Amino acid sequence: MEQYFIQQGGGPDSKSHQLSCVCLRGDRKPNERNTNLERFKKKEVRLLILINVNLPDEKQNYVHRIGRVGRAERMGLAISLVAMEKEK
Repeated sequence: MEQYFIQQGGGPDSKSHQLSCVCLRGDRKPNERNTNLERFKKKEVRLLILINVNLPDEKQNYVHRIGRVGRAERMGLAISLVAMEKEK
């Protein structure tokens, strides 16, 4: 599990602003990715982070990939970093 901290109000020692999150990465084993996704669905973690660095060539693959964010009736955010020469 990865943790990210937000300094706000109470300062860095304030536990109320600590966010637990999991990360979906292609270089992780499938069972680890599935476990992280299940933990998010069960609300064991509050934040699922998905950042696309290399976009797939096919539109369907992109839709499938970002569809992992915001599952189980929860809001999600997908961030895609695209080099100008890749933009279509």
